[in-house]
Amino acid sequence: MKNRLWLLLSLLLLVSVTPIVQAKTDKSTLQNKLDKIQSDLTDKQQTYDDLQSKIDIYEENLKSKQQEKVSLNSQIETLDQDIELTKAEIDQTQIEIDSLGLEIDGLEIKISANEEDIGEKQDQIGTLVRDLFNYDQQTYLEIALTNSTLSEFSTQVEYTKTVNNEFKTALDTLQDLKKQLKQDKSNLSEKKTAEEDKQTELITRQESLSGEIDYKENLLIEVQDDEVKFQQLINDIKDEQASYNAEISSLEKSARQTLDKLNQNNQKNTGTGQTDTLPSEFDPIWPVSGIVTTTFHDPNYIFRSYFEHDSIDIAAPYGTDLKAADSGVVAIVKYDGTPSYAYIMVVHANNFATIYGHVSQVYVEPDQVVQKGQVIAAIGGMPGTPGAGSFTTGPHVHFGVRLNGIPVDPLLYLP
Repeated sequence: MKNRLWLLLSLLLLVSVTPIVQAKTDKSTLQNKLDKIQSDLTDKQQTYDDLQSKIDIYEENLKSKQQEKVSLNSQIETLDQDIELTKAEIDQTQIEIDSLGLEIDGLEIKISANEEDIGEKQDQIGTLVRDLFNYDQQTYLEIALTNSTLSEFSTQVEYTKTVNNEFKTALDTLQDLKKQLKQDKSNLSEKKTAEEDKQTELITRQESLSGEIDYKENLLIEVQDDEVKFQQLINDIKDEQASYNAEISSLEKSARQTLDKLNQNNQKNTGTGQTDTLPSEFDPIWPVSGIVTTTFHDPNYIFRSYFEHDSIDIAAPYGTDLKAADSGVVAIVKYDGTPSYAYIMVVHANNFATIYGHVSQVYVEPDQVVQKGQVIAAIGGMPGTPGAGSFTTGPHVHFGVRLNGIPVDPLLYLP
């Protein structure tokens, strides 16, 4: 009896001191708000799907343009298609942000209603606990003596049982409501994080659009609507690409010799605590958090008519920190502070190497040992800015992976 009394008193104290005080809200009003949000979400989804249809058309047009003979006119048309594609992707991202905002509004309404239900249920439990406490002070003999007839006695006993059952049901419901409240708050937190990520993605896509427009304008200024000048520009860029590939192959061999010496020294110094810790396996991380805008050998690469895209492009806001994908030795740092193409190469274990192109700042030097996740450079790629190079249409890193000196798809190795 005493244990039961203490339990009832504890529950009474709990629901008395921890109520959720909130003005009562008309349930139909809340439901109307939720229905409106759901209707708006349906409309957003339809608009999103319509934009996806446009994006599919733009991508098909880009593929078609890749088959045409390289000319100034075809390049401008390709750029125009790519600009329209980016605009559609920006609109899609904005819709995703708007939809997340609506979902957040809906969750906040549900949380508010849930907290109100919890408050009401706590009040109900408080009343039931008081009733049970009062009845718990009486024995069945006392109940019988206070009732003049057997019928009244039976009614009061049944009522006591009913109160007990209602108490248990109310307590179970309260626990379920609190679990749901916890889940809704967790979902709300996740939605807000997703909304922040989409806002960053939107900024990145807007910067990409600005870069594409700048590139088109710069191209027209440079060639002055002259096909001969355009073809000469293409030849110069092809020569630059060939020189870049030759330089990478040569310096990678030299840096790998440095890496081999480090590994030999590590083996000699094992147990002395005087080693540069370098992994024996290639296990890369993403060098930056962003959007993959161009894949390895991407069929929609707008410059594919001139050369294959042997890396992936990861778009991120200009100036974002760029990290070493894995530990290794810096083989190349090509950077002079001008708009010429700037890049870094790091060699790793098992004949792997990584390349980071279009960097706007560099924080390492050749033969330096770097650790996985160490900041080595800053994102560049805006036309006309330091390290951007000739063929770039917005802030991103040109991230490449090479195995035995041959470019391979980075997405095969990234987590």
